[in-house]
Amino acid sequence: MPSGSDRGTTTADSPVSLPLKYEGGSEKRPNNELTAGDAKSKKMHKTFAKAIKRVSLHPDYHEGSRIHKNHLNNIGMYLAPEEKAKIFAKHGKSATDTGSAEGQIALFTYRIDHLTGHLKANHKDYNTERSLVKLVGKRRSLLDYLMKKDIMRYRAIVKELGLRK
Repeated sequence: MPSGSDRGTTTADSPVSLPLKYEGGSEKRPNNELTAGDAKSKKMHKTFAKAIKRVSLHPDYHEGSRIHKNHLNNIGMYLAPEEKAKIFAKHGKSATDTGSAEGQIALFTYRIDHLTGHLKANHKDYNTERSLVKLVGKRRSLLDYLMKKDIMRYRAIVKELGLRK
């Protein structure tokens, strides 16, 4: 078999001439058999062609723009910066005060609600389930901290967010 630099040439020890570039068809060897490399290239070509077709049919596609495959489903961010600012403005001291316990608890509650809705539709998504449990634990820790620090702030945030305790 020729090395990478010998591709496309025929030498005495390699009687088979390989094409210089892949055209997308099925280049066959002299004995009319596809090799594993040819089959793989053909499969990759078909996959790539399907992806190009999917991108070009997408409503957000513009000629010359480059859209990554992760952005084709048009889901968007579930927590935009504006939404975060509203949460912190409502529950924290200000929209830019992202460190207050009340703001963090409110943000965790928003994320927990979002993940709970996701898990209702995708009950086998165990990674999301694990992150939900971790998030609930973080919120619980912040609530415990707030209860020890200032019981009135704790009672206010629990009542405001509608948490059980």
